[in-house]
Amino acid sequence: GKLTSGCAWFKALDKDGDGNVSLEELLDGLNVTRLLAEARRGAIHEDSKWVHAVEQTDELIRDNPNFVEGYRLRLILATISDNYTMLFDAADNILRLKPGDHQSLLLKAVYCKSLGKTAEFEETMKLMEASSATISNATKSLMEQVDGIWEHPIKTSIESGIKEKLSILALGSPADDDGTPRPRLLGTLKKTLEVAKTYPEAEIFVTGGAVSSSMPEAIAMRNWLVKHGISKNRIIMEMKARDTVGNYVEILPMLRERNIKKVVLVTVLYHLQRSSVLAEAVFDEGAGDEIEVIRIGGESDFVGEKLTQRLKVERAASYRDLARALRLYEQRDFKRRCSRFTTAVKKIIHLRSFAQLNK
Repeated sequence: GKLTSGCAWFKALDKDGDGNVSLEELLDGLNVTRLLAEARRGAIHEDSKWVHAVEQTDELIRDNPNFVEGYRLRLILATISDNYTMLFDAADNILRLKPGDHQSLLLKAVYCKSLGKTAEFEETMKLMEASSATISNATKSLMEQVDGIWEHPIKTSIESGIKEKLSILALGSPADDDGTPRPRLLGTLKKTLEVAKTYPEAEIFVTGGAVSSSMPEAIAMRNWLVKHGISKNRIIMEMKARDTVGNYVEILPMLRERNIKKVVLVTVLYHLQRSSVLAEAVFDEGAGDEIEVIRIGGESDFVGEKLTQRLKVERAASYRDLARALRLYEQRDFKRRCSRFTTAVKKIIHLRSFAQLNK
């Protein structure tokens, strides 16, 4: 039959011809997406780079309403553009075409949990349990991982006397165009300075590009720390990443090169637990050997009820961001993760059985 523009777009993105589009293929194909849109409607200029891709998936689904991989592509787009309506719609349509689909059920459960949709979360977990006890147990384990970090008390000071080699990782946030730290960043920097003085041999990683001002966050952080007595030679800047997960992905190879197994993570108090969830996900995934993360919260620019409300938002977002950090929205990564889920669950069952035998 005739190849529609939606199908042509999907085939153009699917470079390896495996029948689905990965995030890398989607990113590589953004220019293709733009050109197809401009060919259809003339040159256009929207703020969001995902606008054209969403339009193309809309056309793809209109032309092919039973195309599962089209909806999987929408899962990716919905995740990276924070379009929750699109995500639930894509998951529901995949489940319509493939009842019991593990990836759709897991992502739907995670986002229901994140958005406080308690009834929908419980119903989705029931469907998941009926479809796969392994995936259900793994999903519960992910939730428990987040809850465990949030229920752990926040530390605002570093203990002295740690013997192992460690590095300090300070997460950036916006500075003014002239490099003046804004209140949130200032709290992180003051705490970083305190930790750096306690451990004068530790290297200091500062993170962040120019996200919401013309001043790269890492440069502003380095300049402030040097101004307050820290040697420039101790400071390593990471400016490629655009978000917290990206910070960890970029820094992980540097930690490996230095054989660092212990990191002091410093960020503003209300961002500490969510950033810790992401750190553990990225480091456990890529380091091979475990990297211990010591979490230290800097002074918050929010207080009272405003701080309480912000913490609620941060906790809810932690479930969503863990799924992002593990790349569960991509079918290939999800399948790879599923094999690990199976191994992990078997190990847990074995350990529980062993414990019962040795009571």
